[in-house]
Amino acid sequence: DITVLGTVDPAVRKATAIVNGEIITDTDVDQRLNLVLAANNNRIEGEERARLRLQVLRNLIDEKLQIQEAKEHEVSIADPEIEQSFA
Repeated sequence: DITVLGTVDPAVRKATAIVNGEIITDTDVDQRLNLVLAANNNRIEGEERARLRLQVLRNLIDEKLQIQEAKEHEVSIADPEIEQSFA
């Protein structure tokens, strides 16, 4: 479970989570949340938005863990494979 303490002050950048020494900030969470909201035409409000924010944080933590694991095992993806994914 994740518990968010205190209120969010957009003027202050602080660590929301630390994943094996790497920081996820409120700004990281807000940017990803705004991307999800834009994809949903900003139709998510209130309590549902708070739940979505926690889910976004969990996803960012999972992504950090996956990236760290890939670095540890020296997993790399060739540029042509990346370009193919975008195409």
